[in-house]
Amino acid sequence: MTEELPLLEGVNPTRRQEIISGRTLARELMAEMGFSPLPIARHAVGSPVWPTGLCGSIAHSNRHVAVVLAPSSKALSVGVDIEDGRGLGTAWTEVASEDEVASFGSQRASADSATIVREIFSAKEALYKCQSPITGNEDLGHLDIAVMPTSNGSIKAVNVRTLDQQTAEAVTATVIKIREFCGVTLALAWLPAA
Repeated sequence: MTEELPLLEGVNPTRRQEIISGRTLARELMAEMGFSPLPIARHAVGSPVWPTGLCGSIAHSNRHVAVVLAPSSKALSVGVDIEDGRGLGTAWTEVASEDEVASFGSQRASADSATIVREIFSAKEALYKCQSPITGNEDLGHLDIAVMPTSNGSIKAVNVRTLDQQTAEAVTATVIKIREFCGVTLALAWLPAA
C-alpha cells in the first residue's frame, strides 16, 4: 500500500521483502477476519500500529514470516516470534539464566541445549512484543524476567528484577506457547482481554 512506502526507504532488499511479506500477510488476515485490510503504520520504535479493533504482531526470520492478529475484544495484546534453527552460542548467558535452561531441559529431555536456549529467547521476544503496546516499556531486558514451562504446556513468565507495576502485571498475566517444527521455533504470547 502506498501509505506504507516510507517504511521501505533506505532498507536493504532482504529486509524490504520481509516488511512487504509481513504486512501483506497481515492485511490478508484482516480481510479473513472481516476487517478492512488497512495500511499498517509503524511506531517510532518500529512496532506496527494496528487498526482500531485489532491487536497484532509480525515476526521475521531468515526464511519465514509470522503474523498473529486478534480482535481487541479477545486479547489486549499479542506477540509472535519466529526463529530459524540458529543457535546463540556463548551469548546465551545474555538471554537466559541457568535455572531457566535447567527448567526447560527437565521438560524437554530430548531437546539439545541450543534448541532450549532458542525456545527461551523466542518466548521472551514474543512476550516483549506483547507487553510493549500495553506498558510502553521498550527497555525490558532478557534477564529482567524468567520464563518457565508449566505442566499444561504453557510457559509462565515471572519478574526477576524490579519492574514498574504495569509491566510486572502484564508480564505475569501473559500466556506464552512455543512450538518447534522442521527446525523452526515459533512463540506466541497473548494478554487475554478481561
